[in-house]
Amino acid sequence: MISFALNAAGMMTALAILFLLTVYLLAKLNLFFTILEEGTAVAIMRSAGGFDHFIMKWNGHYLNDPRQPWYNPGPSAWEVLGVHPDNADQPPSIYRFPVYWLAPVWRMLEHFGIYYYGLYPFKQVHSYTFDWTEQRIKEGTNDYEPWHRVARTSFIYVKRFSYWVRLLAAEDEDNIPLDLDYLLTVMVNNPYKALFSIGDWLARTIADANNRAKTFTGASTFEDMTKERTKRDQAQVNEFSSNVLQINDNVWTEHGLGGTRESYGVTVAAVSLVEVALAGENRQVLAAATTAKIVAKKNAEAAVETAEGAAKAVKIAADAEKYAVDTVYSEIERHGAEGIAIRQLDSIVKAGDKGNQIIWANNPILDAVREFMRGFRTTPPSPPSATNS
Repeated sequence: MISFALNAAGMMTALAILFLLTVYLLAKLNLFFTILEEGTAVAIMRSAGGFDHFIMKWNGHYLNDPRQPWYNPGPSAWEVLGVHPDNADQPPSIYRFPVYWLAPVWRMLEHFGIYYYGLYPFKQVHSYTFDWTEQRIKEGTNDYEPWHRVARTSFIYVKRFSYWVRLLAAEDEDNIPLDLDYLLTVMVNNPYKALFSIGDWLARTIADANNRAKTFTGASTFEDMTKERTKRDQAQVNEFSSNVLQINDNVWTEHGLGGTRESYGVTVAAVSLVEVALAGENRQVLAAATTAKIVAKKNAEAAVETAEGAAKAVKIAADAEKYAVDTVYSEIERHGAEGIAIRQLDSIVKAGDKGNQIIWANNPILDAVREFMRGFRTTPPSPPSATNS
């Protein structure tokens, strides 16, 4: 009896392992099942043609599925929504499980990212060619570099994902061509709109972002753009990012289209300027010219500061002189002749400071000496007596 129970348990374990391996292999081939990473979604198509539904794996989020009883007609169909008010996890689906008494098994599979989508070949996973422009760690360094590849894919990121964008030869305010590298961090707020309302949602979003980047660059100098790049390292809000983020609500290129959020189902979450470089074949010449311009601008600013400083010094000296004059002459008015003498002495001191020879006319001291000497000359001296030789 014990042996039979052990054999039965061993057989059930073997069958369970075989079942899981089979499901995994089918999911890898997108047959009946598919595998989803966290923060991604896949579109399921009917073999007869046309879209059927989406499956999404993103903890704390769910899709506004029009097939479900919780469907909200306010937001668009297939909009990515937050936590369902009735369930902290993803809400239950009445279409998800083919055999409902096996629901615990399906939920266990979904915990590992394996989802049942329907009966193949009547239902199939949608696949398409996607032009990836990602970033990756440069080999042997800690720096990032762009990684471009074109690949066949069956999923779409709904969570935030950063794409490396390169804008070439965008002219600045001085008609100098600049190459810009920036990261466009995007989240898909409606996978249906992104995949089926527009041919290539990423290419169109990048085109709209580049259009705003060109407009901003055209109203800026090379030095301004370099400062915007520095703000990224200092985690400061910069005008370049704010300018590009406007495409969420208005793409500006097509009147009445609205923004990417409503028209493409795509929201640009962040924009980060990675590099600003001079463009074109004459890059070295442009670099030298631009450097010379910046140096000249700095010199001009320094000259202005020097001139302003000299002007301030002159004004201060003039104000001081005026104060001195006002003070001295007020004293002159108070003391009369004595005040005039004080003023004359002050002038002599100042003139002597400049190394000048001083000739003082109307000198009150000399006048006093003359008066003193005149007292000795009241009686004229007698002429000497004549002597006969």
